Amino acid sequence: MKLRFTIANWKLGIPLVSILFLLYSSTIANNRIPSDSMRSFISSGINDTVNILRYYQLAKGIDISKRSHLDSAMIYLNHALVLTEATGYTKYLYDIYNQYSQVYSISGNFPIELDYNFKMLEILDNKVSGKNDTLHLLTEYARLYARIGVCYFNMDNCPKALDW
Repeated sequence: MKLRFTIANWKLGIPLVSILFLLYSSTIANNRIPSDSMRSFISSGINDTVNILRYYQLAKGIDISKRSHLDSAMIYLNHALVLTEATGYTKYLYDIYNQYSQVYSISGNFPIELDYNFKMLEILDNKVSGKNDTLHLLTEYARLYARIGVCYFNMDNCPKALDW
């Protein structure tokens, strides 16, 4: 069986290949642009509060279920934490600590995870003292208490795990 390329086949093939190429290239571009544009904006050297959120989002966007990616997440979290301390802008501090505790939990470093959980608990205490107890804050308390209990359990401290 011979394949024959005729003008009719050629005219139908060019638009089809062109459409497939455009769809493929736009898919690749859409997957790269957000993180690449964030990295280029951050590398401009501007230290403002927007960069705290961007570093946090870059860290959160990394798949930390793969142990080989934990270092990358830590780098972005460290940058976000340094900027938070430098600017005094603490809006995302709870989220940054939350991401830190997840990274340390996956790496198996439970004492440091516990430290970050207690830092998160202190932030929640400060939020509650300034506002009425809302459902969102109470839900965060419940999640955090459960995480602290699981952390103690992972450190083989069952009595303290049951306390939380």
